[in-house]
Amino acid sequence: MTLQVEEGSSAAAADALAARSAAASAVAKPFMSRKLGSFEKMLTQTRDGAGPAEDGVRTLTTPHVWAAVIDGDLPRNSLKRGIEAVLARHPMLRACIRTPDGPKEPLIDIRGEEREDGDPLYFCESKCESLGALAERVLAPEEDEISGDEAFAREWRGRLERNLDNARLPDQRSSNVMLQGILEAAAGKASGPARSADDAGGFDLPPSMEAAIVEGKQFRRNTLGYMWRQATVAIAKPMVVPDGLASVDERSEGGDEGPFGVSSRKSACEFSSVPADDVSVMLQACRERGLTLSGALSAACLMACSDVAHAEGSRGSNRYKFLLAVDLRRFGTGDYSDMDWTGGTVACAGGAIDYAVKVPAGSGSRLVGRDGEEAARVAREEFWRLAERCKTATRDMVEKETLREAVAVFDWAMENIHIWASVDMQSRNAKTLGRAYTCGVSNMGRYPFDTQVGNLSLKAVHYGTSQSARGSLFQLSCGTIDGELFMTLQFAEPLLTREAGEAYLRGIIDNLRAACVTSS
Repeated sequence: MTLQVEEGSSAAAADALAARSAAASAVAKPFMSRKLGSFEKMLTQTRDGAGPAEDGVRTLTTPHVWAAVIDGDLPRNSLKRGIEAVLARHPMLRACIRTPDGPKEPLIDIRGEEREDGDPLYFCESKCESLGALAERVLAPEEDEISGDEAFAREWRGRLERNLDNARLPDQRSSNVMLQGILEAAAGKASGPARSADDAGGFDLPPSMEAAIVEGKQFRRNTLGYMWRQATVAIAKPMVVPDGLASVDERSEGGDEGPFGVSSRKSACEFSSVPADDVSVMLQACRERGLTLSGALSAACLMACSDVAHAEGSRGSNRYKFLLAVDLRRFGTGDYSDMDWTGGTVACAGGAIDYAVKVPAGSGSRLVGRDGEEAARVAREEFWRLAERCKTATRDMVEKETLREAVAVFDWAMENIHIWASVDMQSRNAKTLGRAYTCGVSNMGRYPFDTQVGNLSLKAVHYGTSQSARGSLFQLSCGTIDGELFMTLQFAEPLLTREAGEAYLRGIIDNLRAACVTSS
């Protein structure tokens, strides 16, 4: 988490908040340990004893980057109060991952039979003398980096990764929940965490997505249908790497340490935003067609890819595999069927749906009018067709229970066929360079809370995930703050250059304006 703060000068308010923060350290609700779900295990990247571990503690190694820009007076003690408050309320933020002593829960297969779990990982509470001390670990490195003491910064990061593993949040909703809790407590707008065990508040550790979404382990007819559809997409071999790269043999040279090897790839980001007036017009254009902004974003991304990812004279159309991020909180079954199964707390609740689609080459260029008005008109029709495809995929996710089946298949694969080894192997595949998708969109929608909290004002939020080892060729994360759409594009170098990333993000915005603003 990064908070960029424009300091004010309210000394009296700062002193008052500091006095409140000097009270006894917060007390959290008792922590109830549980076994990790399959997706949570995948995030740990610790298969068969591999991965970082110290004293039995496993650490999360899938980086998620979240940056909030705050305008206001935010003294250190106030920020500490805010961090302490969210640590107390959200048990996932103070969890670590261990292989505990004693009996372990067995695995239950699709026939309902039990067997030993060869990789029993559990969420346990981080060991720390107080939540205040844990909050200090979050604050310490920022001060240390300012002082230039790199050795201490490295030591802090080691402690944080052992004791606050899940601060690298797996979805934008959890990021927003944590951010708002920090702002409210820091600004004195919330009562803050409990000060004794008798009045301890906060949430229970939420269930895993597999426990909440897949009622029972059994495969069904829909499950087999989902597996067949996924297999047909793989057979079609969608385009996942750009034209113009070195040959597969050349990309293989040097292995992991070669120019295109896993160790040499770097995640890169590009940032932009769309003014509120333009966003309003885009939303209206989508509503008139019964579509969403996420659908329009998916179309804009696909058409931008048709321009940026291909060399001059490439084939007339290309098959892309698109990834749409989905908030899984409202898709519970059984006991969780009529509620947010996370209970409103920070959780590992971000999922996705994917689908394959053909896109004519150079669609974005035609859409913005580079080939004349008639070509632009045809391209606009193509844009809305692609947006409709996103709607269809989302509808099928609900009506055909695609999401339930995707989670069920993943859970089975994690427990039975060592899917993590396959994922790791694909990250080293010189043909795909770890790319499973052509492009993807994660759109959190409108920030769901007040952006003005006391004297603190939220100005922007950017969210991103590492694409270096594996992921999408292009991945876009979006969020709307006070009507303005903030965009973060993530990609991997050297698969794509910075210039290509800039052109892609610029193309997305141009496509949105050409389809939504021009046609309104």
